[in-house]
Amino acid sequence: MPSHYLLSKCARATNTNALFLALSSSDYDVIAFTETWLRSDVSSSELFSEYNFYRCVRNSSTSNSSRGGGVLIAVKKKFKSSLVSLPGDNRLEQVAVCLELPKQSIYICCVYIKPGSDPSIYGEHCACVRRLTDISKIADSVILLGDFNLPSLTWNFDSDIKSYLPTNVSSEQEAILTESLLENGLMQIFNLPNQNGRLLDLAFVNNVNCCEICEPPSPILRIDVHHVPFILILDVRNTDSEKSLDVWQYDFSRCDYNVINDAIANINWHNLLEHCPTDEAVLRFYNSINLLINEHVPVKKLRKMPNNHQPWWNPELNHSRNRLRKARKRVFKHRSDQNKQSLHHLEQQYEANRNACFREYINRIESKVKQDPFSFWHFAQSRKHSKGIPSNLLYRDRKSSKAEDSVNLFADFFKTVYCNDPPTTQREAINYVRMLNLFLPSSITLSNGEVASALAAVDSSKGPGPDGLPPLFLKQSATALAKPLTMIFNSSLTSGVFPSIWKLRQLHQFISLVAGITLKTTGESRF
Repeated sequence: MPSHYLLSKCARATNTNALFLALSSSDYDVIAFTETWLRSDVSSSELFSEYNFYRCVRNSSTSNSSRGGGVLIAVKKKFKSSLVSLPGDNRLEQVAVCLELPKQSIYICCVYIKPGSDPSIYGEHCACVRRLTDISKIADSVILLGDFNLPSLTWNFDSDIKSYLPTNVSSEQEAILTESLLENGLMQIFNLPNQNGRLLDLAFVNNVNCCEICEPPSPILRIDVHHVPFILILDVRNTDSEKSLDVWQYDFSRCDYNVINDAIANINWHNLLEHCPTDEAVLRFYNSINLLINEHVPVKKLRKMPNNHQPWWNPELNHSRNRLRKARKRVFKHRSDQNKQSLHHLEQQYEANRNACFREYINRIESKVKQDPFSFWHFAQSRKHSKGIPSNLLYRDRKSSKAEDSVNLFADFFKTVYCNDPPTTQREAINYVRMLNLFLPSSITLSNGEVASALAAVDSSKGPGPDGLPPLFLKQSATALAKPLTMIFNSSLTSGVFPSIWKLRQLHQFISLVAGITLKTTGESRF
C-alpha cells in the first residue's frame, strides 16, 4: 500500500526558475508552502505543469504589507483535487484543498498568520478549520499545516494520545488556537524546532496513527533558518490512483489498406449520400468509415504512464534521476548515515546536471530564436499559458471581474475591427461584389481528382484530429475516400451549409483543404 507524502516548506520563492526546476524534480504528491513570497503577476503555469496549484496571494485585505506572505498547495495532477471554499476567510492568507481518492478524501489546509495578529484572525481561521472537520467523513483525513507565529508556545509529547499538547498557554491568540483545534479533534504532531529553538510552524491531523513526521533527506529549496521543512507521510487506503491505465487504440500502421480501400469502394456512396442534408451526409460517412475501421484495423494496447520529462532532459539526466529516486526510497526504509550520505551526494550531482541541462536548453532556444521561433514560443507558452476565460481583463477604461464580463469585452473589441457601412464609391462597390461572387456556391465545384490529390498530400507524421482519423489513413486511402468526401464538399458548397460536426472538430482542416483545392483550380488570388 503506497504512502503519500506532504512537504511543508516556508520558502521565499522569489526566483520562479529555481522553484520551477525544484518542482520538476519533486517526487512528493502534495507540496505546501506557508510563505511563498509569490506575487499575483506570477502565473501558476510558470511553476510546473505536472501539479495543480492552489494559491492565496497577499493582498490589501490580508495584510498592509505588499511583501512576503502568500500560501500555496501543489497537488500532482494524477490525483483528483479541488479547492475548498471556506466562508469568512477573506482576511486570511490560507488555502484549502480536497483530494478525492477512491475510498476516502484528504482535506488539506495551509495558512500563514503574521506575527502580532489580532486574536480575531485566529478565531476566523479556527472557524474555517471547523468547517473542514464538519464536511469531512469519519474515514477522511484532515491536515492543517501553517506558520502560526506563536514562538512562546511550547509543546510536550503525550504518549497516551501520541501527539503534542501545549503546556504554557498564556495569550489570547494561543488559547483560541489550541482550544478550538483540540476541540475539533485535531492533534499537533510537529516538533522540529528552528535554530532559535522555537516552533513557528505546526502540523495538526485528525488521525495520528496513519501519519509520520520526518526531516527531508534533501529540501527542495534553500532552507530558511527560522523554518524547518518537513515531510508528513500519510498512509492511505489502497488506491488505484498511481496505477497505469491500459488503453486500447487502433493501429493504423499495421492494417491492410488494400482490403480497406476495396471495402470503401464497394459502398454505394451515391445512394447513401446523394439525397440527404449535408449534416446527415457527414454522419453517415463517419458511421460507415468507423464500421470499416472497427472490422479491418487491428488494435494495440497502450500503457499510459505519466511523463514528467521536460524538453531539456537527456538520457544521462534521466538515469541520474532514477538513481536518485532509488536512493530516496532506501533512506525512507532505512535511515542510516550511509544511506543519507549517498543520497546527499546523488542530490548534488543530479541538481548540478539538471541546472546545466536547463541553462544549455535556454541558451539554445535564445540563440536560435530567429531560425527556430517554434521552440521559443513552445517554451514560453508552457510557462505562461493558462486555460479558460480570464476573469480579470482590462480594455480601455473598463475592467472585468468575472468570465462573462471578459467575454463581453472581447466582443466589444472585435466590433471595432469590422465595418458594417455599405460601399460609398463605385470602386468599393465593384470590389465588394467581386468578393461576394468569389464565394458563391455556383463558382466552386470540386472533382474527385482534386480531393484525392489534397488527401494524398497530407503529412502522415501528424497526429489524428478530434474525429480519430489519422493523416496516415487519409493518405493511404485518398483515392477511395475522394468520392464520398467530394460529394459532401460539393453538397456543402451548393447548399451553403457547413457541417455542424466539422464546426466542432475539423473547421481549420476543412477550410485549408477547400482553400487549397480552389486556389489550385481557379488560379485566382484570394488576397
